[in-house]
Amino acid sequence: MEILSYGSSSAGNCTIIAPDIMIDAGVNPRQIPEHILRQVDFCLITHEHGDHTKYIQYIRNKAIDIYATKGTLDKLGIKPDYRFHVIHSQAVLTIKGWKITPFASFHDASEPVNYLLQKDKEKIIFITDTCKAPWVVTGLTQIIIEANHDLDLLDDNLCNRVISGELFSRIMFNHLNISQTMDFLKTNNLSKVKGIYLAHLSKLNSDPKKFVKVIKDLTGIHTKIMEVKK
Repeated sequence: MEILSYGSSSAGNCTIIAPDIMIDAGVNPRQIPEHILRQVDFCLITHEHGDHTKYIQYIRNKAIDIYATKGTLDKLGIKPDYRFHVIHSQAVLTIKGWKITPFASFHDASEPVNYLLQKDKEKIIFITDTCKAPWVVTGLTQIIIEANHDLDLLDDNLCNRVISGELFSRIMFNHLNISQTMDFLKTNNLSKVKGIYLAHLSKLNSDPKKFVKVIKDLTGIHTKIMEVKK
């Protein structure tokens, strides 16, 4: 099992839990090596925004099954069929040996979800595009979690007119800041966690090196940014 990022930002999102799971389809699949893409069995969608779904039809045409909530598919104008499957928050799925639990997130989308993924000894949580993370989950082995912004940087950029008031509000009420990320980690038992992956960092409102340091200092666990896989 390997966690690969081909995009984790407002420019486009696509994570592959190699070899078989893709999460979101917001990145041109031509950026993904063919030998990696060929092994993907299914794609889980978090919500309908374009940076997560722009290439969803391309993925379908690659004969990859796609799972999303009804709210997400409705917003995309997609009807369920033999490739597009409807999922429900808290309704456990078993796909290719993976036990998958979608759970509702807090974002300005129609029926958005994040995911808990379990197979063999791995238990992976995927959290992004949410304004809060109240969940407590036992036995996690890998954590992929949004650390979108630093509140002080966000305030400074608003005051200096680097970002608009509208963008400030959208970020504040739709994405996790680094303090909230730390709170999630403090709340959960990390004794089995082998890696922490920080996702969806804002280009203007985050400090990647600082974020990695504060998380490593807090947890003592290997921490990295979900940077684009070369």
